[in-house]
Amino acid sequence: MKLAFIYIGICILGALVAGFFPSAGINREGIDLLFTISGIIFSVGMSLVITSNTQNIRKLSIRKKIHQQRTDIAVGYVWNFALLSLLYVLIISFPSLKSLEVLPIFKSWALSPSIAFLIMAIEVNIYFVLNFFYIMELNNDIENYTINDE
Repeated sequence: MKLAFIYIGICILGALVAGFFPSAGINREGIDLLFTISGIIFSVGMSLVITSNTQNIRKLSIRKKIHQQRTDIAVGYVWNFALLSLLYVLIISFPSLKSLEVLPIFKSWALSPSIAFLIMAIEVNIYFVLNFFYIMELNNDIENYTINDE
């Protein structure tokens, strides 16, 4: 949970700083590339979560705990990629939209949709990579529980 607040804080801070440079942005090819990279990392991560095997763990409580952890990781992956996909579709659907004046309090503050996508793609990819390590740790736990049950 603490890590989630750090991600949100980084995104908000990045958006606030980027909002003072409304003319900044990345081109369509850059957006496509970031989305493709995110899609690849998402599919690799989900395949790692799905292929974990707990059938050799005899203790039902441990097996349920591991299943819940795998489910939590999978849900996080899907939510992050779904939000990134939604933003990608919006950017592609409305290419003429150059900036979003989200905070009318600041007259000079407007966020470029492509910069918002960049910030979110960075956050999502960091989330995916950090969870690779968590999946690796979970697989090690599965192996240890399997060895201890024998």
